[in-house]
Amino acid sequence: MAGAVSCLHKVIAGAADRSYGVHVARLAGLPDNVLHRAEQFSPA
Repeated sequence: MAGAVSCLHKVIAGAADRSYGVHVARLAGLPDNVLHRAEQFSPA
């Protein structure tokens, strides 16, 4: 399926050491203004 997002990771209990939320949002085509705002809340 071209252009589809496939999750290839195993889900386990506990806190994540990093987040790809903004990256996935960009792949999903969210508007730039939303992405820039989300980046303000993301750790560097």
